[in-house]
Amino acid sequence: MRLKVALIAALASILLGPSPVQAEDVSVISTVPGAIFHGYASPVTVVTPGAAFHYLNFDIFQHDVVSRESGPDTQPWCKPPAPCPLLHSELIGPGEQTEVQGTENLEPGKRYSIFCTLHPSMKGTIVVP
Repeated sequence: MRLKVALIAALASILLGPSPVQAEDVSVISTVPGAIFHGYASPVTVVTPGAAFHYLNFDIFQHDVVSRESGPDTQPWCKPPAPCPLLHSELIGPGEQTEVQGTENLEPGKRYSIFCTLHPSMKGTIVVP
């Protein structure tokens, strides 16, 4: 199954061309076709506090990236009275990309759980060095 996911990711890269996000201080997470069944293409992503973090959607469905851990309720994506997620991205469609916001709130040495709000079985982990 992992080989199949890797092949799909490689095919998506070939068909869609190089990622517009290519810098050393940028972390990227993506989805490929079938993400609702197997989750993010990289189940573990390393993100440095305060660094740029982008989400690329190569799947045919809409997805986002949201942390299970709560953060400051003063973030622009917060919708009281619900707890505010520490990390948040916009819901994006096929072939789109967006920034995952909230990396300034990450603490070194911690791990954070992420998921898609439309497909909660899609899970991943953010590791902060």
